[in-house]
This record gives sequence, C-alpha cells and structure tokens, in this order.
Amino acid sequence: RIVCVVNDTALEGKNLLVEHALSIWIEAQRGIVLLDTGETGNVLMHNLDALGLDPAAIQAVVISHSHIDHTGGLAALLHTNANVKVFAHPDIFQERFSRRKGKYESVGLPPDLAALSIDSRLSLSDQPVEVLPGLWTTGEIVSRPEFEGRSVKHFIRGDSGWLPDPYRDDLSLVIKTER
Repeated sequence: RIVCVVNDTALEGKNLLVEHALSIWIEAQRGIVLLDTGETGNVLMHNLDALGLDPAAIQAVVISHSHIDHTGGLAALLHTNANVKVFAHPDIFQERFSRRKGKYESVGLPPDLAALSIDSRLSLSDQPVEVLPGLWTTGEIVSRPEFEGRSVKHFIRGDSGWLPDPYRDDLSLVIKTER
C-alpha cells in the first residue's frame, strides 16, 4: 500500500493540509517506510493522524534529497519515533540554495537537523542499500538523460563561488514485487 501523506494538493473532505512538499507512506511486506517528510513537522504529523497512520509504526525514512520540502518534517518524526532509521546520500549535509530575485536563499536541510550527522539512526550511502527486505534505495542517481528535477535557480557554494547544484544527493526507491 502506498499513501501520499504530504503534497501540493489533497483530496477534498479528508481534512488534509497541503504544502509544496512531498511525503509518501509505503507499506512493504516486511515493514513501513516513509519516503521524505514534507516541509514542516506540523503538516506531516497532522496528515499522518488524519489518515490514521501511526508514526511509531515507521521503521525507516528514506530521504530522496536534502531540499527542505522533502526534509522539513524529519525532526518532528525523529522526536516522535525514537527507533526509526534514516537512509540518505552522504551529500545530504551539503548546503543548497535557490536564487530568487537576485538573492540566494537556503533550501537545504533545515538547521534543526545539524545534529543528525552524529545520530546513530542515520545510514549514509551513495550505493544501493536494502532498507527492508525487498525495498532498496537506488544509491546516487548519476545518469540524468532528462531535465526532470533540475533547476537553473539551484546552487551550492564552492571554493570559487556559486556553482550549479549537481544534485549528488538524489536517490530513489525500488520495491521488489511478485511482478
């Protein structure tokens, strides 16, 4: 079962909050994984409750990339569920910025997650990792034949100034099914 918990839109009559963000609940054969955590803990926790989904049942969180609209609810989830493991790319702590109206604004991992780098629940890898039996991360996505997900407004800070974001922290999930 796959349930969209946080997104830009929501079904009417479901008492769900919306924000420009993403979080997806995945019930695999051997457990529950959350892909991303939305932009805010308030929306994530409200929507989990409204959907009748127990945050304590989540065994793992996979972070697709470090932008705040995918990581902003992580601190709230970690506070609620002390046993959840977090899977991400090692480049998740790279600061990321978006250039809007001539100014660079931080769009990366929220500051309240700085201590996550020393959290024993964190598993970082640029290679595929089995999160639960039959559910894997892809590891770093290196081949990018399509434009999808890129923006000329996204940057990182380099030694010589602003550089286009290489999106090294991007990863996806693969679920093995009978088909």
